[in-house]
Amino acid sequence: MKLIAWTIRYPGREDILGVTTIADLRDVLRVLELPGRERPEFITHDMEVADHGSRVQNQGGRAEWSLTWTTVDDGS
Repeated sequence: MKLIAWTIRYPGREDILGVTTIADLRDVLRVLELPGRERPEFITHDMEVADHGSRVQNQGGRAEWSLTWTTVDDGS
């Protein structure tokens, strides 16, 4: 099971940090209902391929947020 450490940054809010599976992060993104057109499945697809990276959703002003992640050794 691949674990990732991630940070979501959204203007006017404290950073949200977590260490979860990709599936659990998708659930977090759905609950937060952040602005933008992309669904969590598309955003987290990059994580299935790359060990680290970031994604910025920029709709301008307060509609901008970012997600940064890195793979964590799960002990396997």
